[in-house]
Amino acid sequence: MKFQFFDCFSNPRKLLQNQLFILFIFLCFSLNHSNYNNNMANSERTFIMLKPDAVQRGIVGDIIKRFEAKGFKLVAMKFMWASKELLEKHYSDLSSRPFFPGLVTYMSSGPVVPMVWEGLNAVKTGRVMLGATNPADSAPGTIRGDLCVQVGRNIIHGSDSVESANKEIALWFNDNELVSWKPAAVNWERTYIMVKPDGLQRGLVHEIIKRFEKKGLKLVGMKLIKAQSQTVAEHYEHLKNQPFYSGLIEYMTSGPVIPMVWEGYNAVEFGRNIIGETNPSESPIGTIRGDFCLFQGLTVVHGAHSVQEANREIGLWFKPHELVSWEPALQEWIFYDID
Repeated sequence: MKFQFFDCFSNPRKLLQNQLFILFIFLCFSLNHSNYNNNMANSERTFIMLKPDAVQRGIVGDIIKRFEAKGFKLVAMKFMWASKELLEKHYSDLSSRPFFPGLVTYMSSGPVVPMVWEGLNAVKTGRVMLGATNPADSAPGTIRGDLCVQVGRNIIHGSDSVESANKEIALWFNDNELVSWKPAAVNWERTYIMVKPDGLQRGLVHEIIKRFEKKGLKLVGMKLIKAQSQTVAEHYEHLKNQPFYSGLIEYMTSGPVIPMVWEGYNAVEFGRNIIGETNPSESPIGTIRGDFCLFQGLTVVHGAHSVQEANREIGLWFKPHELVSWEPALQEWIFYDID
């Protein structure tokens, strides 16, 4: 709505409309600010401990992966063999139960991994991720529902309240063992990567993107387009005297492509290593071409060979406003919903 201040003074109806609009904006802002503050208050820490059977079964990484994938931030972790005295304090609320001695013996039978995770509603969400105390009652998709079958060997402990979490964190960790940190934000070089028509047609886009993300590179530009012959010809201008040049242009314009720009430390070199050799038969297993390509005519992805070439190709395929400069989110952006 466009304000017309001079008209509204002579038109009571317009004046009322403008006043109502201003009130609406104020209420929206106040509500969002209130939600933001409430969510800030809900950012909390929870205590999670992997029990001896989780360590012995080699599923530590699988469990940590679930908390990372959920978006929680790890602020403390150590590998230790807990003393009986420490465990008796931890489970003091169960000291009158007949199974208490056996519980302490079990928990001190091997090393454990105590951890502290931070995030929005970390305690409640952590309990949901763990599943019910009895694995038989735990839904598939929960840690206990997927990874254990016996209540006596339920692989993991999680705080059941914020108060319990604070108590357990203080019991297992000193203040200097809790690390407050923000995700690293770095600006290095950029490389140009393009998923070719066969990469799209074979449904490999997610696999290719995932490999660059896992390497730690940052995506700053991407789009799906039907490449024009003129653009492709300019891209491969250095090959125009080769006998396969016309076939290459035809292949690259036979379907849509996905140009991308990735940023990071040694992005060009690492990008080439991720892709593999031009000839797939010479590409090691674990590279994109080594895993997904059979012959040189259909190599699913292109990557710049040098920083100079990357800059030229980025300038050819992208306009400046299509490249998004961004920093990894601060915690309030990750954990607090302000919509």
